[in-house]
Amino acid sequence: MLTFKLAALAFGVEGFGAYAVARRAISILAFPMMLGLSVSLPRCVASLPAGKGGGKGGVFLLAAWLIAVPGMAALTLGAATRPGAMAVLMFGRGGHEELVWPTVAAVLGLCGHTIVYGFEMGRMRLGAAGTLWLVNLAAVPPAAVALSGGEVPRALLGLGIGWSVASAVAGLSLAAGLRIGTPRAWGAALRELVRFGVPRMPGDLAMFGLFAVPTILVAHRSGLEPAGLVSFGLSLVQMIGSVFTAAGMLLLPIVSRLRADGRIGEARRLVDRSLMASLAAGVLIVLAAEASLATVITMLLDEGFTPAAGLARRLLPAAVPFVAYIVLRGPIDALDVWPHNAVNLGLALAVTSAVMIFGSGPMEAATASLAGFSVLGLASIWSVRRCLAKAERVSRAERKVAGALAASP
Repeated sequence: MLTFKLAALAFGVEGFGAYAVARRAISILAFPMMLGLSVSLPRCVASLPAGKGGGKGGVFLLAAWLIAVPGMAALTLGAATRPGAMAVLMFGRGGHEELVWPTVAAVLGLCGHTIVYGFEMGRMRLGAAGTLWLVNLAAVPPAAVALSGGEVPRALLGLGIGWSVASAVAGLSLAAGLRIGTPRAWGAALRELVRFGVPRMPGDLAMFGLFAVPTILVAHRSGLEPAGLVSFGLSLVQMIGSVFTAAGMLLLPIVSRLRADGRIGEARRLVDRSLMASLAAGVLIVLAAEASLATVITMLLDEGFTPAAGLARRLLPAAVPFVAYIVLRGPIDALDVWPHNAVNLGLALAVTSAVMIFGSGPMEAATASLAGFSVLGLASIWSVRRCLAKAERVSRAERKVAGALAASP
């Protein structure tokens, strides 16, 4: 919010639009290059036996770079040879070629951040990972805007340089003690990362759709002004869910380690307590937001936007099941290779789209979103129960085999 406030002051209405679109383009362009590394890398490193996440985990770090570098090189080559086409790809039209290279620089920096952060999370170096997250996502963006001199290209270039430098410094601290193994080990690690990460990419696309489809359909059927109100309401849902993002991120490597050690009962208790505490906190936040919504809207936007309060009140309850998904997606990915989260997100998007068939107004869009997020939350709870039960069965079978081998002469 601080970054966008600074951007609005520094760039004006037109420049702010270009900056906002570029920030969206950065996230979208980085997504296919990563092939699910944001989930697969911490999960695979954390699943290594205790004491192996540092040295042996270096094989996964190298494999992650082998996955990301070809896409990064292709994007750089495209910016160098076809800047006009890249401007159309990023911004929907030509005439913004001056933003192409700064945007590409930011994409490359974000890719580096994703890999280094994911590896640190997998090794359970939570202090180092949290520091990198704080620097890159909380400090660099507003600093880049503040030092841009009111020029959008300089702000985007500062974003890329800041992310790259911070990730490089953090990455250099990883070099000591890492073992990268043999080419055969690289291939095995690469296959494991791709096998786990790629099936989760459709889920990320469905997540984009879950927040975009209601807004787009309202824009086409009812106009931009009501679509903007729907978008703002969904942004509030997303903001509430973001409060619990750290919980889901932490649970991914922790539950992965517990599963690798066969401590499924401990994992179940941790997941249950985390879910109950998060849901209770989510309900309280929603109630507080409902009570102070007019003040929140005036603070974030302007007094002229207070008519958005009615629609936002209808959308806010969707934040509670969304919190359930945010908290449980990490444990679900930690417990099973099957992409349960991607399936659940696809189901939620299908429900949202189906309900939108019956109405095109903003209130109908709010109802559709509430239905979709409710399905997502319930499906996440059901999936984590299934994954825990499956992990317990596998763990019991492994213990029986180990016992039989120990008892044999």
